[in-house]
Amino acid sequence: MSANGTWPKWLPWLLSGLVLLQIIVLCTSPIKDGDIFFHMVYGKTALEEKTLIADHSIYTWSPASNDTLYCNWFSQIFFYLCYTIGGFAPLFAFKYAIGLIFFGLLLHLAKLTRLLQSPMMWAIGIVCFSMAAPSGVVIKPEAFSFIAIMLFSYLWVRIRLSSGQNACYLPYCYPLIMAIWVNSHGGFIFGATFLLVMWLGEQLNVFFCPKEALSPVMRKHLLIACIFSAAALLVNPHGIAYPINIASGLLDKSTVNDFKTISDYRTVFSSEANWMNLPSFFAIALALLTLTIRDSIQSRRYNWAVILTNLVFAGIFCYMLRTAYFWSAVLAMTSLYLLKDSSSLLRPNHKLFRYSLAVAPVVFALIFSVVLFYKKTVTPGENNWFGYGMSVRNPQEEAEYIKDRLSAFKLGNDYDSGAYLMWTLYPDQKHMIDQRYFPFKSWYAEYFRAFSGKDTQRFIDQMDCDIWCIGFNHIKAINWFRNSPEWETVFYGQSAAVFGRYDHGSEPAKPLGGKTIEEITILSRAVRLLSFSVNIEDWNGAFRIYEGMANRFPDTKALADARRLLEGTLFYRAHQFSLAAERLTPSESGSIFRDDGILRNAYLHTTVDLWKHNETDTAFIYAQAAVLIAPKDLMAHYNYGMIAAFVEINGLDLQTVNEMPDWKQSLRIYVDNFQQVSNLPVHTLTSARNTLHEKSINKPSLIEPRKPDPDKISYYQNLINQLD
Repeated sequence: MSANGTWPKWLPWLLSGLVLLQIIVLCTSPIKDGDIFFHMVYGKTALEEKTLIADHSIYTWSPASNDTLYCNWFSQIFFYLCYTIGGFAPLFAFKYAIGLIFFGLLLHLAKLTRLLQSPMMWAIGIVCFSMAAPSGVVIKPEAFSFIAIMLFSYLWVRIRLSSGQNACYLPYCYPLIMAIWVNSHGGFIFGATFLLVMWLGEQLNVFFCPKEALSPVMRKHLLIACIFSAAALLVNPHGIAYPINIASGLLDKSTVNDFKTISDYRTVFSSEANWMNLPSFFAIALALLTLTIRDSIQSRRYNWAVILTNLVFAGIFCYMLRTAYFWSAVLAMTSLYLLKDSSSLLRPNHKLFRYSLAVAPVVFALIFSVVLFYKKTVTPGENNWFGYGMSVRNPQEEAEYIKDRLSAFKLGNDYDSGAYLMWTLYPDQKHMIDQRYFPFKSWYAEYFRAFSGKDTQRFIDQMDCDIWCIGFNHIKAINWFRNSPEWETVFYGQSAAVFGRYDHGSEPAKPLGGKTIEEITILSRAVRLLSFSVNIEDWNGAFRIYEGMANRFPDTKALADARRLLEGTLFYRAHQFSLAAERLTPSESGSIFRDDGILRNAYLHTTVDLWKHNETDTAFIYAQAAVLIAPKDLMAHYNYGMIAAFVEINGLDLQTVNEMPDWKQSLRIYVDNFQQVSNLPVHTLTSARNTLHEKSINKPSLIEPRKPDPDKISYYQNLINQLD
């Protein structure tokens, strides 16, 4: 029985509907990072300057090397022209076009192999497109590599399915595609790898499995086409130097180590890939390949070209997120070639197995689409949701503020924000660094170290900027600027904060927070911004962010914790320390917001107040809490040690938490580290030493941190009333 007669005729219509659903769910997402913006700037420059050779140094004021040859002019001009024609709409439409091209090529092969009604074919397509979409269906030059590897794989299967002289023209499509590919994206190097591995596999077929070998005539044309494709690598503005430069870059150890700091260059088994289910897809893809190749192995028809190509590109899939889509295209097309001879899958003997094959792709597509749609709508990421627009990593409002108010100043910025700043500000104002990486690789390690919290002061001094635009993903850098006495926050939106030197000459914005902080649709970003606004004491912004959270995330733990954070912080500044401690203490289930510095001080103030009022038992509880929340804080150890010693010496019956150190241990910590901390009362060192030697039994005095500004107590009380 043929494949066409095995399954109901209505099944392909159902499965094609699921495919469209899959394309919609996978492709409906925002611009996830800033890469497209520097590509469009390059495309604009190429058209205006009438040159295809990019000068990487003209866009930034920082050192930028031209050592790395970069040749994406075809895709860059394409994207820029799309934008000039219709804004972002054509760019988003391009993603759907990629999905339609993928399934269009797959369905054409299915038609040629009479597999249109085979559920297995649809399952292969759905799985392979799902694992390719996160890195291949994007609005940047990678998309051209995805399309090119689709065409390479499709042509190979077409060549294997064709016979006779009338198909000898097919191999000559390879050099034509390669000529465009080499000018569109550096992924062409994997296209060259594909041709090399495929050709080696075809030669192995001649010697070890003649039944699978191509005809001598077709092998001859394929060899000539591969030679022409190698020549096509030279059809670029840099000639042979370009492919050599790309290959050497992939083999450069320092470059590879730097790549590991960028999420898109981590493996498909990293935490970033888990959100996209890529490890699961890898396992499913291997299972599908095993099923489709099983019959060939049992009949000893080893197609070495198929086997080698899939093995090599499965390894490339695992190498990094940015190369995951290559194997997806190879696997999809070659699996159809294997499937055409798989009698056990096309004409299963057991009814249960046959029904399982029919149901499996339906269930998989529905489950995956529903789960992904749920993630994109209910728990969306900062650069992945169901809809359009841009990731919050692109500082739109912040860039406009800099353009309007701070264009005369020397601008520093983080890696993720740079491309959008280039798009908005260049050529009137230059930025420091962006996602291009390669022009900055001589000093990228210094930048990364500084933004990781190491040698930050030295790096900031070295860059000598007047203002900095730092995205909220770089929380360590944000906190460094926030805590530095040399810098102040002059503006912030939902993407980034803009810091200026105290003497840079520009007044902070009023209000400090932009319009977008009230419109945050990503819960994790709202959480981060609320913490930031509270830490810089921008209460207007904090209240606006909280109100936005109340509108968008009602009845959530995050909203309840946000309320507790605001109340606790305001109570603390209004000198109502016990209420502050009560609000800020994390619940048993944990707290999304943590400010252990204020909580520690609230515990210390409350301890001292209770101790003065002879409420020894309650004071002892708070003294222990201060040590638990800040185990390295000397004030906490002193207060706990002195109270515990007094309790023990006087024979009072008070309970100590199991995790607490012995009071003598706490006082030794205080004595040993006293000289390392300034502003500790000198007499407390003597008191601690005397107590350690049990020379003191009188009620000791405790240490209390400096209280918040007493002149603003009424101001904070009014804020508390407004929150109510």
